[in-house]
Amino acid sequence: MRTQLSKTVLFLTVFTFVFIGIFLLLDRSSMGINKVSAYATSCPKEIENTPECLVFLQKQKDLINAEKQGYSSGLSNEQYQQLSLLDKIKYIDSQLAGMENKIDSLEVEIETKNVEIRILGREITEITNNIETISQEIRKLENSVNKRISISYKYSFITPVEMIFENSNFETLLRKLKYLSETKKKDKELLAEMTRHSKSLSDEQKLLAKKQKEVEEKRNQIEEEKTEQFDLKEQMAAQRSERAILYAESKKREQELLAKLDAARRAESSVEASIIKYIQDHPETLVNSGSVVAGSYIGRMGSTGCASGDHLHFTIEYTSQPIGYASINPWNGYLKKGPDYWAIYGGWTYYNIHAGSMVVPLTGTNVFLTQDRHKGWSGGMGNAIDLSSTDGSSTYVRAAKAGTLYKGVEPICGGKYAKIVHSGGIESFYLHLK
Repeated sequence: MRTQLSKTVLFLTVFTFVFIGIFLLLDRSSMGINKVSAYATSCPKEIENTPECLVFLQKQKDLINAEKQGYSSGLSNEQYQQLSLLDKIKYIDSQLAGMENKIDSLEVEIETKNVEIRILGREITEITNNIETISQEIRKLENSVNKRISISYKYSFITPVEMIFENSNFETLLRKLKYLSETKKKDKELLAEMTRHSKSLSDEQKLLAKKQKEVEEKRNQIEEEKTEQFDLKEQMAAQRSERAILYAESKKREQELLAKLDAARRAESSVEASIIKYIQDHPETLVNSGSVVAGSYIGRMGSTGCASGDHLHFTIEYTSQPIGYASINPWNGYLKKGPDYWAIYGGWTYYNIHAGSMVVPLTGTNVFLTQDRHKGWSGGMGNAIDLSSTDGSSTYVRAAKAGTLYKGVEPICGGKYAKIVHSGGIESFYLHLK
């Protein structure tokens, strides 16, 4: 039983140290994103009012966005590792619970053996008293037998003829003969009784030795179980300490990544503010048609057409299909939804939107999802999404990918839109522009 328990304890110890090593390795692997780079959030004075300013700011924004994506990826990985770690902690907890049950069981066994030892102690005392009583009886019998032997020895040298001549009175002779006969009979009885007592004494002595051996064995068992119990408690304390260290280290890394991600977002927001201010000061830089690169500013978020408030209706479709048909699911690697979110209201989670193979098509500190996949004004496949930003009416719309830009007004509600035809036979559609 102790061998099997020792194997379990050894397995849990090795198991825990392995995962400490894994998480320390993960921590070292994240050292490359331990520090938010000091990016410029405004243009150098020598290019403040030149087109190069916008290019400079966009490059800074791209660098910050790449760093932000690294933090988001590290955070997602850390949170995944925590989920995995929690499962492992649950397993360790189940093993600890088994150890606790074993300790409780050992305590019961130890107490039971202590009771058995007390009972055996009383039995030993009783047997010892019996042995003393029997020994006294045997000593009395020995005295009686010795006296009988002395008398028998005395008369053993008197022949019947001598006894007849010695006793002239026949009646006296008969009494002596009868006495001798009775003496021999009594001697036999005493010897038989002495034999019985001797056997009883031997049996009691054997029983005493057996009981004393049982007591010694139980005491040895108690010592072994106490040692096992102590080892278990020591191992449990170590397991609990290591378990707490594992989870605490992971949570610490998570908080560090969150702080870095937040700092990167603030830097990105500051650069975005500089870009928007430049566009406001130089409206001629807003692209209305022609070739654009990913991230080019192509308009402002509004509520033109069938819209109850400012937002962007965004779709991706094949160029062979109608504008806004939404045949392609944007979550298939083009954009990413969450897992972080801006807010939760009325049971709806406003997940933050992140870049995939396409750039997030809105500016702002937080761009979030207001309506998930649905059909748009042209019907279609139901893969349209609605987005908004914490910048509100100051939010600008950006090209999600490089291509050729076209603008127009949709015929049903009169909403202003932009369409960008990309390489590979796909296009992106932006509706409700201001």
